[in-house]
Amino acid sequence: KALWKAQLSGEVLAPPETQEGTVVARAGDGRVYGLDAATGKRKWVYQRSTPALSVRTHAGLVVDRGAVFVGFPGGRLVALSLSNGNIGWDAVVALPRGATELERVSDVTSLPVLDGRQVCAVAFQGRVACFDATRGTVLWARDISSLAGLAVDSRYLYLTDDKNAVVALDKTSGASIWRNS
Repeated sequence: KALWKAQLSGEVLAPPETQEGTVVARAGDGRVYGLDAATGKRKWVYQRSTPALSVRTHAGLVVDRGAVFVGFPGGRLVALSLSNGNIGWDAVVALPRGATELERVSDVTSLPVLDGRQVCAVAFQGRVACFDATRGTVLWARDISSLAGLAVDSRYLYLTDDKNAVVALDKTSGASIWRNS
């Protein structure tokens, strides 16, 4: 039996995340909702403007230690407060560049990856970057584009670039370790 149902502004393309009595869902129009886990009532909503053209993605969000990490079209990574949706920080993964709308598509199209005190994200037609999870300051960045996303282990960060090569980077410095095309 369903306990509650909540109507959002657009279709939900990724599974919601929950922590500390809040269900966090991302709508297809870019809005992020914080819902009460017991009642489904809206606690907060975060909305930002989106570029004229973006990649349709099923990327959701990551909730960890009272923070919500979300990547957006336009190459932005945002940290929100889980309790009230207030913005903690807004960082640039990649800046859109080019003469046409299509060339300027620079979207974070996959889940951010949390690793201890850093959070990393990658943008299509952009770069991969790691940030201090608390302050949002950039720790390192590399010009590598990806639609597929990231993975991390105890030493390295892995990604598949836009030419389908698997790349391993040192997760503390961003230095190239290996590449397999």
